[in-house]
Amino acid sequence: MDSSETLLIVFFKLFLAFIIPSIIRYYAKRKSKPFWANLLFFLQIGPRTDTKYMRKEELYKSGFKFLIWSAYLFIVLLIVSYRVGIETGTLHPLVSGIFFIIVILFMMCLVGGIYLLFRGLIRSKNFVPPERNGGLDIHL
Repeated sequence: MDSSETLLIVFFKLFLAFIIPSIIRYYAKRKSKPFWANLLFFLQIGPRTDTKYMRKEELYKSGFKFLIWSAYLFIVLLIVSYRVGIETGTLHPLVSGIFFIIVILFMMCLVGGIYLLFRGLIRSKNFVPPERNGGLDIHL
């Protein structure tokens, strides 16, 4: 593979990464609420994290979801370390990279769950969340 083919591949990847999403976002804004824009840009998968707008029950629910995810990831870490033999120190770089990513995700879920449960503990029972302005809360 010569340098011109490599350059062409780089430009193609940049086109896919930046231009195509910009075109999709432009057409989503032009048309008034197309069904696919909600699926692509506003579909929520997983627990909520916008603690400013969450009531006490919602904070508890999201906190427990994060803790359940961290328990699943911990089980995966145990299985991987048992099957692969982490203590030997002779891991393939790909396996050690995947293990590192799972450890980071586990720690993020654990800390996020503890934080949301703590926010739920200190939130008053008669809290009324402020009004949200659309989907994004951007302060310039």
